[in-house]
Amino acid sequence: MSGADHGFLAIGLMQSGRASRVLACDASLLGLRGAQANVRNYAPAHAAQIEMRLGDGLHQLAPNEADVLTMSGLAHKKLRAIIEHGRPASRG
Repeated sequence: MSGADHGFLAIGLMQSGRASRVLACDASLLGLRGAQANVRNYAPAHAAQIEMRLGDGLHQLAPNEADVLTMSGLAHKKLRAIIEHGRPASRG
């Protein structure tokens, strides 16, 4: 999962082969649309493997849906709130 913002992390993960699927989530519809446009322009071959979701925090993820989580570009208070109030991703 990556913050969608511009989509370049998701694009880079797919183009480098480091991920087989990426969930790019963002609380901003505008940010999500920008990421979708960048995927179409810079990584059309990977568009089917980059799923965009609108939502704040971790609530848009199902338990065990993601192996790795990247949260960047946020203030530490926002990161802490997401971790404390987000849906737990149980592993078993």
